[in-house]
Amino acid sequence: MDRLLQEIGIKGRTRDSSVMRALSSALTHPARIAESGFLNDDDPLKISARCIIEDFEAVTNGMSRPDPGDTVIIIDEESPLYPWRLLTEAVASFYEGNTKAMIDTVRQFPEKSAVANLRSTFEILAGKPLPVNEKNIFIEKIRVIHKELSLGLEILDEASSYPDLLRKEIGYYVREMSKENPEAGKRLYYWAMKVLSEEEPLSEKDEMPSVIQGAGEASRICALASIRYDPERALTAWLRSLHTVLEAEEISPAELSARLEIAEELLKKAEEENLLSADIITNIITYLNHSYPLIKNLLPAVPLPPLDTEGLQQWLTGTVKDRVSAAADRRPRRKIKRNVSTELFLFDEVS
Repeated sequence: MDRLLQEIGIKGRTRDSSVMRALSSALTHPARIAESGFLNDDDPLKISARCIIEDFEAVTNGMSRPDPGDTVIIIDEESPLYPWRLLTEAVASFYEGNTKAMIDTVRQFPEKSAVANLRSTFEILAGKPLPVNEKNIFIEKIRVIHKELSLGLEILDEASSYPDLLRKEIGYYVREMSKENPEAGKRLYYWAMKVLSEEEPLSEKDEMPSVIQGAGEASRICALASIRYDPERALTAWLRSLHTVLEAEEISPAELSARLEIAEELLKKAEEENLLSADIITNIITYLNHSYPLIKNLLPAVPLPPLDTEGLQQWLTGTVKDRVSAAADRRPRRKIKRNVSTELFLFDEVS
């Protein structure tokens, strides 16, 4: 990779097709190009790699996808980044529930590219059954090597009928699950928060940063779990998560803007369902004012947050939004759902 990138950097804007093909086969992640010291920052290949990374992050985080709007970004079939563009489109189709478009895109993965190794994964996501007698390696590892965790999943399944018991048990087992697989630990935590949110509103005490690694992840997951029934609590949890990543300096201006737009959507949803009490509005304004110095560091032109709901909507998005009123009975009723499976880490609702 370094030799190829060095050769490309030396030649400048002239791109040899044989070198591009070799780079396409050798590339294991677009960051190798985006962070390369052999290419100038204004190199079209480097700019295109950054665009691919931002686009993939937007798709997987549920944010609005960036509009390149730059004539120097060319990711056609001759580009070494083309397979990664196809991968992003396949993942986007999966999240949209468009299985046919996903498989059509996967079939275009170039044979010698790194993304070609993911074809079987997408086929399974599309519903292709596993071969007879094939075991799920991860499940077997959990159940055979870590018997305590296997038993814990059964305990949590039973505890899901008792909120206090679930709150008592979940922290320990999420930590244990995370030792085996951090993503599975987050999924288990999300499952528990979703179950609790169906029973009663989540509180700040349910956000356990000591259990979930990553700046603001516990608050973000609680926000996702609260959206359906308690968007006003989802919003305050979302703002707590935002402040945490701002403090940790783990957020870009583009991601900050996207998170603020999501906050506006939550604010609007809470207002439509008549859930914005004076205390909630005060909390929202307090959180935003607390984060404002950090926000201004990334977005210098942002003014102080206003004190009214409509002004907050405009402030969060930078655009004028029509206020929508709705009756209180539009708030959905809570429905208690139980998962009879003890394999609680295999649910499919994590964003």
